[in-house]
Amino acid sequence: MEGMKIDLIRREGGHVVVGEVKRSSKGLKAALMQVAFYLKSLRDKGVFASGEIMVPKERKRMQVSLTEELERELVEAMNTMEIIANDERPPAPLKTQFCRKCAFFEFCFS
Repeated sequence: MEGMKIDLIRREGGHVVVGEVKRSSKGLKAALMQVAFYLKSLRDKGVFASGEIMVPKERKRMQVSLTEELERELVEAMNTMEIIANDERPPAPLKTQFCRKCAFFEFCFS
């Protein structure tokens, strides 16, 4: 589906589970929002699913359900991103510990 690159989808009984695989649990909040985006996008197309974040090296699994609170947080984040994207000038970059390995490093610091 457009805008999504889902790591895995499986059926458990009659239920669809969307899985996201991560290398470490450092960015779990970002992973949670990513899975929430998948779940909302699928639901908007009539596919009701649950999510799961897996960190194989740490043997961790986190179940994700699209609750009202999580959806509200997701919509707020998406609205903020839209405002930033439509602004004439991007906000000043804020360097964090994650910047070094980020795929978008050049966008912020070039």
